[in-house]
Amino acid sequence: MDKVLSKTFDLLRFPLALMVVYLHIDVIPTIKVLDFNWCNIDGSSLYYFVTILVFKIAALAVPCFFVMSGYLLFVNIEKLSLAVYIGKIERRIRTLVVPYFIWNILAVIYLYITQDVLFDNWASIFLAPANFPLWFMRDLIFMTLLFPIFYWVIKLFGIYGAIILSGIYLSGVIPDRGICHFSSIFFFYMGCFWGTRNIRFPIIKSSSVYLSFYFITLIVAFVLYGSIGGLYWNRIYLMIGVFMVFVISYNNILKRNIEVISLLSTSSFFIYVSHKLGFTYLSKLLFNYLPSSYYLSTLQFLVAPCITVGLCLVVYICIKRYFPKLLFITGGK
Repeated sequence: MDKVLSKTFDLLRFPLALMVVYLHIDVIPTIKVLDFNWCNIDGSSLYYFVTILVFKIAALAVPCFFVMSGYLLFVNIEKLSLAVYIGKIERRIRTLVVPYFIWNILAVIYLYITQDVLFDNWASIFLAPANFPLWFMRDLIFMTLLFPIFYWVIKLFGIYGAIILSGIYLSGVIPDRGICHFSSIFFFYMGCFWGTRNIRFPIIKSSSVYLSFYFITLIVAFVLYGSIGGLYWNRIYLMIGVFMVFVISYNNILKRNIEVISLLSTSSFFIYVSHKLGFTYLSKLLFNYLPSSYYLSTLQFLVAPCITVGLCLVVYICIKRYFPKLLFITGGK
């Protein structure tokens, strides 16, 4: 695997995990597009602009993780065989399945203590994960089990398969429902496709400028007018945005030799699986004692995820220092 691309993935893990926390911070109040008025002077304009902008950027996180997962699964496969398949599955059982069950059980314990949710049966806890951000891992587990299908489809159809799948994704004819969302399948497939061809992401400067301009234009349009064109434009935005995340990151590492902070990269998985188990609640406690206003809600939205990640990092460092074997089992490594 290309060393610069490997470094790109390591660099992206922490900011993408932070984006996931922003998606789950549960801001209150919410403003609907139809109810919004730019003439308001109560701070709602600032609140609306900031939250929508950050949400749109943060929405790129999970698709990026799916692309990275697909790429890393396929990049070193020269020829698929039963031995290769078994080897991949054995590794993913330790890095995906075991942490998935452990962190869901911890979520059940947390939700039982806080009396937030009652569960009907154990199956519902794992199929619709009690630790709900883990739906990403659930989808990834199913796709990993079936990855020979992805392999042979890519071998048979090549670039045409990627084009057809992109058309189906953009059309929205297949809804994101069930255990494995179609959006998950699409971005995972794209990662698999890039991995089988060992595709890297350098791009000439002019193309990068044009794509960046289009990407920024889409964000501004979303902020000003909501979901322009509905599902179609949203998916175009995600496709271009995900591609730009890798292109910009790759080229910055290539040109500026940016160093990866090991602590941030290695802790990203822990942040992802643990942030909803009390950390987001603790990060918002201070704001409960302050007077309610749109200005404070904006501040809470921007600051609380950073506090959440900070708390996760403190716990991660403590576990790594005093219980390293526990971190090995639960940490997806």
